Amino acid sequence: MRPVHKGQSTIELAAIAVLVITGIIVGGPYVLRSIQAHFKLWSHSVQESTDDHLIEPQDVNIDLPPCTFTWVPGSCGASGCKKTERVYSKNSTPAGCDFGLKCEVDPACCTEPVRSNSVCWRSPASAPQPATDGIPAGFHVCGSGTPLDNVRDRVFQFNCGALQNVQVCQQDTTDGDGDRDCTPQCRRGITNATTCPGDGTELLDDVDITLVGLLAECSTVNPEQKCEGYCEPAHRPEGNMCVPTCGSDPGAGPGDAGVCQPQFGENCATCAADCPCGTNTKCDLPTATCVNTCGVDGCQNEFGEDQNTCCVDCACPTGQMCDTTNAATGTCIATCGAPGHEFCEPQFGEDCNTCATDCNCGSFTGCSCTGMQLCGTNTGKCESSCGDGQCNNLNNGENQTTCCQDCGCPGNQTCDPLSQTCVVAPIQCIVRSAIGSDQVYSPSCLPGEIATGGGVRERDFPNDRNANWDCPSNNSGQCISGTGATRWRCFGEDDNIECYAVCCPSSLPVQQCVVRAVVGGEETQANCNPGEVLTGGGMHSNGNGNFAYPVNDGSWTPQGWQNQASDGQTPVGWHCYGENDNTICFAVCCAPLTGSNLQCTVRRNPVVNYGGEIVDSQNCAPGQFLTGGGTIEHFDQNSNAAYPNASNGGTAKSWHCWGAGDDVACYGICCGTSN
Repeated sequence: MRPVHKGQSTIELAAIAVLVITGIIVGGPYVLRSIQAHFKLWSHSVQESTDDHLIEPQDVNIDLPPCTFTWVPGSCGASGCKKTERVYSKNSTPAGCDFGLKCEVDPACCTEPVRSNSVCWRSPASAPQPATDGIPAGFHVCGSGTPLDNVRDRVFQFNCGALQNVQVCQQDTTDGDGDRDCTPQCRRGITNATTCPGDGTELLDDVDITLVGLLAECSTVNPEQKCEGYCEPAHRPEGNMCVPTCGSDPGAGPGDAGVCQPQFGENCATCAADCPCGTNTKCDLPTATCVNTCGVDGCQNEFGEDQNTCCVDCACPTGQMCDTTNAATGTCIATCGAPGHEFCEPQFGEDCNTCATDCNCGSFTGCSCTGMQLCGTNTGKCESSCGDGQCNNLNNGENQTTCCQDCGCPGNQTCDPLSQTCVVAPIQCIVRSAIGSDQVYSPSCLPGEIATGGGVRERDFPNDRNANWDCPSNNSGQCISGTGATRWRCFGEDDNIECYAVCCPSSLPVQQCVVRAVVGGEETQANCNPGEVLTGGGMHSNGNGNFAYPVNDGSWTPQGWQNQASDGQTPVGWHCYGENDNTICFAVCCAPLTGSNLQCTVRRNPVVNYGGEIVDSQNCAPGQFLTGGGTIEHFDQNSNAAYPNASNGGTAKSWHCWGAGDDVACYGICCGTSN
């Protein structure tokens, strides 16, 4: 271990102290200058900030209007105010510059007086004091008195302005609001119960009703007790309740219905369901009893009166009288032939028809038949004269309108057997035909009939296809013009044919029918005159390809089949074509009767354009009748046939057409009338 010398240690400490002091002396000034430099920089920064030029603000003058307001009154008790206070709100100008609410007591803000259960009394000698300080009209300040005073007041309570919970009085003598009045009385706490007579007087206070049972028991249970009660009629006591006994009332027991219980006050007035009145009686409400109605105030069906129960009020049927021998209500008995009534009694409805025994029209002078009636020889009754075969126009008024069975009908009308009136007969045109070779005539129409159209059928079809034609004719045997046709003429070259005529009856509403003919070349057309209707037509030609058909245009040009009539159109002419030969074209034209409204239309086959080699026209519509028809072929001029679709003596509704190997169109002419 090194020894420590104290002298050495002292020298070393002194040397260190000298060095420190020397450093402070030499370096101190530099440290002070550095600190001073920093302070100088801070001073300059502050000085510069105070020397900077600041922009001064400019004055802006804005003139604002002053804010004013008024208090506007509102409702009582609103916005947190009391019911006796009215709310006021600020109405500021300009709007919204100020706002606010306040509550102020207002005498007008009063609550409605509320009725209390308290009763106060006042002396009748002292007049009511007038209400003051906003007390409502009709009320007064409560007085003083004792319970024995006759005049009593009901206490009401209300608030009005500064007055809070104020009590006022009003005389209370009614029970209009359903509550009891101030006068002491028996409290009706039991439903369907009534206070016994005399028990509600001289009361010092209100008393509850005590149920004793029925009215008869009121004075027997406790005569000294006040406010005894009994069950109303049609009710019985059960415990402390009154329950219904009338079967029609809700709550009635199952054993009550249909049983009249007078011990509980049931009668016809209080319970008609259980205590109904019988036939010929009604309930008299004041007496609650059933009283008789038969013989009083006429026939009253509502009380069960009728001919059987009370004929003294309700008249007996015709031929009977009311007999009161055995009963005051009467019984209806027959008078016809009855003993003691062997004579005609018109007062009971007897006459020749209802009682021929007493009122025989053959012997009783007071019974004469009128109108279309005659006295029956065997019956003694008035019987209809219509049907005896004699038109009794003079005495009985029979004529075509009242009895067409005896008096007949006009030519175009028939007699309807049910109504015995003349009606327009439905027109039926009959087909009449004959069979032969080459040239054939149809049978002639019957007298009065008119030939309106016709046609020809080749019977050797489909083998022979020779020339065919047909035309209107008469007994002369020729094709005719300018007169009416009575039959039809047909031609089939070297062939078997059938010739047809359509014969319409005399009831056809026309003045006359005439044949109009036009002679032309290979193609021609015959037209009806204005006002006439076309019913059919025909042609004469020796060409091989013959056909004729209706058109709806009177003007025509070669190849006029372009004017062929369409289905539903009215035909006005007949167009004919005879291949390489002169042609005569015939149109049957009829002049309708005035007012008959006779109309004829074309019914064409339903297929558009042409329908094939064999085609039928459409049927006539209901109410129409077939009068004639025709055909037109498409390309080949072959032999053609067209005729009615019916046998000899039949009625046709359509036309039948044949084109001999070519497509054809088929036409039927259908007529009808609205009268």
